[in-house]
Amino acid sequence: MLATLPIACLAFLFLAIRRSRPQDWRTALLLAAVAWGVLLTAITEILSALRLLELRDLATAWAMALVPFAACCLVAKARMKVPPPPRRPPMLSTFERSLLSGIIFVILCTGIIAWVAPPNTSDSMIYHLSRVMHWMQNRSVAFYPTHIPRQLYQAPWSEFGVLQFRVLGGDDRLANFVQWLAMVGSLVGVSLLSRMLGAGIRGQILATVACVAIPMGILQSTSTQTDYVAAFWLVCLAYFTLTIRSQIRRVDCFGAGAALGLAVLTKATAYLFAFPFVAWLAWTAIRQRSGRASLLLAFVPFMALAINSGHYLRTFELYGTPLGPGNEGPDYVYANDTFTIGATMSNLLRNLGLHLGTPLPGLNSKIENSIDVVHQMIGVAVNDTRTTWHKTEFHVPQISFDEDQAGNPVQLMLIVASLLLYGFQSKTPERTGYAFALCAGYVMFCAYLKWQPWNSRLHLPLFVLWTPFIGLALSSMRRVWLANTLTLLAFASALPWVGFNTSKPLLGEGSIFAQSRSAQYFRAHPAWYGPFTEAAKLLGKQNCRDIGFDVPGNWYPLFEYPAWVLLGQAVEGDMHMEHVNVTNLSNRALPEIVIDPTWRPCALFTMSRDAPATIGVGGQMYQKVWTSSPVSIYAADRIQEPPNVEIGDPR
Repeated sequence: MLATLPIACLAFLFLAIRRSRPQDWRTALLLAAVAWGVLLTAITEILSALRLLELRDLATAWAMALVPFAACCLVAKARMKVPPPPRRPPMLSTFERSLLSGIIFVILCTGIIAWVAPPNTSDSMIYHLSRVMHWMQNRSVAFYPTHIPRQLYQAPWSEFGVLQFRVLGGDDRLANFVQWLAMVGSLVGVSLLSRMLGAGIRGQILATVACVAIPMGILQSTSTQTDYVAAFWLVCLAYFTLTIRSQIRRVDCFGAGAALGLAVLTKATAYLFAFPFVAWLAWTAIRQRSGRASLLLAFVPFMALAINSGHYLRTFELYGTPLGPGNEGPDYVYANDTFTIGATMSNLLRNLGLHLGTPLPGLNSKIENSIDVVHQMIGVAVNDTRTTWHKTEFHVPQISFDEDQAGNPVQLMLIVASLLLYGFQSKTPERTGYAFALCAGYVMFCAYLKWQPWNSRLHLPLFVLWTPFIGLALSSMRRVWLANTLTLLAFASALPWVGFNTSKPLLGEGSIFAQSRSAQYFRAHPAWYGPFTEAAKLLGKQNCRDIGFDVPGNWYPLFEYPAWVLLGQAVEGDMHMEHVNVTNLSNRALPEIVIDPTWRPCALFTMSRDAPATIGVGGQMYQKVWTSSPVSIYAADRIQEPPNVEIGDPR
């Protein structure tokens, strides 16, 4: 199976590093992961520039990369004059072995869900996977005309990974595993971070349990969202920052630079969470007062910039800034409109409130009222439009099993408890600096970004990064029974999220085993499955392979990806779908993609509340021939000689 080629490369890269630089296997794994992430980025960008993002060339690229890695493994093994003595596994208590079994249980369950259930989160249907289908069709990650600008400017690394598995595997069976692998990698990284902070084997296990039991993490590990991938790269950045603090080496500077670059190429929030660690590295360089140390650490931002250069250039060419437009329309701006202490305090409280939900509505109401009272004391409106996402209001939510809104109440309490306990425990510069970096990252997040009801999803990297500190605090408690009880409660409280994921339930009548894969794409909007299916059958009978995707009235949400899947199954041969009548800036995004100027859609697939009777595309009129809300199909009522216009021309 060609989809195993990238994983084989990762495995051989890990073995090569492990054998050439004898060290802890976990360190070797993190080094291999960041190097593999850079390699995946390079393969994607190079083949994209040549318009060769297709099965044959991707398989060839990974096979060519596999050969030197395998050779390095053999050479490193041959040079080992005396094999290293086998390390005796640490002696674990029955309780610790039970915790490890629980970790494996969650990993296996989420792996099963990731394999059986298709991607179906709204964001995945709207832009995460839709952009992958356009890249595959164009054989390039260059920008293209789209009604959904997020398909262009949002950081793309996670989708680069999905693209590789999608092309090499032939379908989206492995799409969810990008996030799942990030979760597994984060568990390894968290255990290493806790060791760097001074925790023994017991503390490392407790930290890993705290990480695997994050409700939002469990939900996202089976999806094609991007927050767990960002969390993993930030864990790598934090680890290499701590190693550089003890000794500045080239390999660790490479690891830090690669991790930083991959993190911001995965999620824009990584800029905020990573900044304190980058500042910590800069302070380390200043303290060293060494030209060599400064030169090595200067490589970190240079590496990050190089990794992001392709995406920066594409975004700058279209939007005039490497970071994109910073909004989803005039009223939907990501950044706060005011930057004051009161505004920051408001967001600090409201973001915490997203993780304070309980199953008791009365208690939630009291918590919400308390937050409102504090707002009155500081003289800030709780729903100030300058710091609140358009048309949303703050409420303390009830317990949620949705990967867009689930909170992490137990983990939040453990974070607070770990900080309180730290006040009575031995302190080191690394522990204090680490905790300060996480707190600073959270403050920067609240100071810069508007509050949104789904911000709990964006907090996942912070919760993951806090778990080493939690493991250290729990393992340092004198009352071992109390630490064990808290750990068990945290793990047990997270199990419902394993079985009752709203979009991918493992148990119950709506289980992923009880519904067809096609129907599961529409978990967020079950009523849409019928219209999408019928529309695909209609176009399949006509064998219409050139399809225009239009959105009269700029309707939202646009479930584009299921259209790709169902139409691809219904139409014989290769299907070609383009967004037409695009009026936003992306209509200019054509120079790098060579599209046959004579291409015209034989039909239009539209999503709209009130579909008009006719739609014009490039001088040709299309008549509505079928409709079932929210989908309508249009066909040409007569053949006209259209003017020579580019795809996406709004005329």
